[in-house]
Amino acid sequence: MINLLRYNLILICMCCGFSLSAKSLQDPTRPKTLEASSVVANSTQADNALVLQSVFVKDSGNLAVIAGQMVRIGDQVQGHKVIRITPDSVTLEQGQTNKVLRLYQHEIKK
Repeated sequence: MINLLRYNLILICMCCGFSLSAKSLQDPTRPKTLEASSVVANSTQADNALVLQSVFVKDSGNLAVIAGQMVRIGDQVQGHKVIRITPDSVTLEQGQTNKVLRLYQHEIKK
């Protein structure tokens, strides 16, 4: 009976130790979009914040995440109106000018 209690106590301690160490690990596949958008120098604050982070294509309508805010067509984000959402870009309107945010800003070289 005492041996059974010792084994249970050891098992509980091991499980707690593994869960605590797992919380401190970081996902190596996590995108660095938040870090990259916050380290841009000599630009206007509005241009830095307008970063397209993801697009969700749904039957009920496409959604996008811009600067951490989920938006759909017709919504406002930092003074810009969302007028179009495609699987890889979002078009914003402010006054008479349109701005296209692309999901993949970098060109892949072959």
